[in-house]
Amino acid sequence: MKISNSIPLAAFDLGTYLNIGYTSYQIYHMGGAMFCGIFGLLALRRITKVGGISVAIWGSFSVILLLLSCYIARRGFAEQFPEWLLPLVSDANLLRCGAIANLLVWAFFLIHAHWVDGMAAKWGYRSLGVGAVFIAIWLTVGWFQPQVPERVRPWTARTVLVKFFAVSALIIMAYSVWHANRRSHVGVVWVCRAFGTACVGGAIALSWHWFGSLTPPVAYRIVNNERILILTGIATACCLLIALGATWIVKQNTKSENE
Repeated sequence: MKISNSIPLAAFDLGTYLNIGYTSYQIYHMGGAMFCGIFGLLALRRITKVGGISVAIWGSFSVILLLLSCYIARRGFAEQFPEWLLPLVSDANLLRCGAIANLLVWAFFLIHAHWVDGMAAKWGYRSLGVGAVFIAIWLTVGWFQPQVPERVRPWTARTVLVKFFAVSALIIMAYSVWHANRRSHVGVVWVCRAFGTACVGGAIALSWHWFGSLTPPVAYRIVNNERILILTGIATACCLLIALGATWIVKQNTKSENE
């Protein structure tokens, strides 16, 4: 069988026939990469039209298609890729990028938690989302440590990441308890805010203990953990006093209404 009178099918090259500078092998891979990339972008666009767990499912599907597009493009155009980019798009690194991207997609889904009723359930899911972000960063640092610039590398050590995560967790907890139970008794609200104040003070104290040496010497001499803890104790005590005073006022108003 022949395509024309002079070109046998076995020797036929679509790129040469079309005279576009690519071989049939490259054209086929280009088509596959474009197919996966377009459908990956459509899946990403679909996220804006769905709700609930479908957001995470479509996001993961989009990530898989986009990474598959990168894999097909690398297979077809390996010679055109820059030398510095080839290690990043190897088979192992593409799988790692897929795992990290999927973790971030699910973290985004959990942190929003707009589909959950109840404050406790929302903050439970948000805590899981923050944990997923931390795992993604942890894996990224472990897998791509050689590609991290020398100046940034000390800040991406896993011990430093654990410290950042501990401080971030305290701040998130403080924010959650400060805004929780707004419809509850005013005394309960201020007790929660006292706990949030203590969390903020703990986060500041840990930050200063771990990273205070990076500040100017004048600031390092003026600020210390003892003063931070004293101020935290005063602020927490003020919140507790407000809670006691509000509870007493509510009881007195209740008595006067009953009389």
